[in-house]
Amino acid sequence: MKVRRAIRRLQVDVELRNIVWPPNYRRLVRDGGMYQIPCLFIDGKPMYESDDIVRFLEEHFPPKQ
Repeated sequence: MKVRRAIRRLQVDVELRNIVWPPNYRRLVRDGGMYQIPCLFIDGKPMYESDDIVRFLEEHFPPKQ
């Protein structure tokens, strides 16, 4: 929820995927190595910790006025 709130607050256009659906589940495990959410892929590398993801979003997508 913390990451989703940050995405809405910062108005970041990110692709949200339902990981229960098999192709997305398999990609998460294949590309990230773990079945854990939230997961943000940056340049093909996974970031899992909510606080790290929010910090990244705030640094790279300042709030729109």
